[in-house]
Amino acid sequence: MKPKLIAAVSLFLAVILIIAICKNNTRTRKYLEYGQEFNEAIEDFDNKRQDFTDELKAVTVETTEDLSGNNMPVPAIAERWDEKWSNLTHKLERLKKDFDDVGKTSGKYFMQLEELVAGVGDDNLRSVETKRNKEVHDQWTKAYQDAARSIQKIEDVMHDGDDFYRVLVASSLRQQVRKDIEELEAITVRALDLLDELKEFSEEGKKLINNYS
Repeated sequence: MKPKLIAAVSLFLAVILIIAICKNNTRTRKYLEYGQEFNEAIEDFDNKRQDFTDELKAVTVETTEDLSGNNMPVPAIAERWDEKWSNLTHKLERLKKDFDDVGKTSGKYFMQLEELVAGVGDDNLRSVETKRNKEVHDQWTKAYQDAARSIQKIEDVMHDGDDFYRVLVASSLRQQVRKDIEELEAITVRALDLLDELKEFSEEGKKLINNYS
């Protein structure tokens, strides 16, 4: 997760903790639960993001090495790519779900933060805290939108991976067709050779028949 996003979350939690301490224990726990839920949603998303990133890098590096080093036949590379890319596609769907959960928990979080500040009796202090809330909310909104664009870029990469698989399989099929053509050409050559041998046999047979007739 981006450092700015982590810093924003830390600031959120610090603000809610400081204000909540001024309340009684029951309400403090309630407010802190929103902060904890928000934090856990972000951590869960970040863990899945890291796992997805590591696997994406691994499969692309591995496939590049196989193709450049001619270590495996193309059909085998395509089959392994399809299996791992499909797994990545499922992981991306879970990652998107976790990202949506972060958005939902952040909404609850800011509602509680606004509720806390709205209860401040001193007008000047409430005005200062409201301004701080807006600054933090704006910072979070920008970070969330940036992350959403990053996920869209990941989806574009996944589409590129699907195209790569189709091209890889098509290349494999073309290679097979070339092999089939070579085999057919070889069969034709052998057939022509055999026809020449049969023609020679026929001519020799006719000679023998003529000699004995």
